[in-house]
Amino acid sequence: MLSGCLPYELGLLKETVVFDAGNNLLTGPLPFSLGCLKKAEVLNFAGNLLYGMVPEVVCAMSSLANLSLSDNYFIQVGPICRGLMKKGVLDVRKNCIPGLPSQRPVWQCAAFFAKPRYCSYMQTYHYLPCWLPHFSGSQMSLSEPAPSPF
Repeated sequence: MLSGCLPYELGLLKETVVFDAGNNLLTGPLPFSLGCLKKAEVLNFAGNLLYGMVPEVVCAMSSLANLSLSDNYFIQVGPICRGLMKKGVLDVRKNCIPGLPSQRPVWQCAAFFAKPRYCSYMQTYHYLPCWLPHFSGSQMSLSEPAPSPF
């Protein structure tokens, strides 16, 4: 069983096609560096304790066929991610995203966010170890973590 926060170094695994870390005890936000996995087709982080906003830079990966983030505590998805939801590529069921169907009950989200959450080296979650020309300063702000709605 894996536990702890996801390190930004995951984005250095450049040859990754499938990454399955589902049904563990991983916590914290998704690092932006996952957007550097240009060959990734399947990313599974379902069934963990992940939270924050789903980074647009991850949803913009052109080779992505399946991004499973269900059964976590994410609170926001941007327009690129919503496009993947419509295509059936992104699964965000059982999270805490207001306005979306099949989310956790509000009390469950409130109980989760009532406990302090912290990952070491939080500044690295916004670090991109690769060049992604479509994600410059103004677009990166779309992926800034949003405050908890609870």
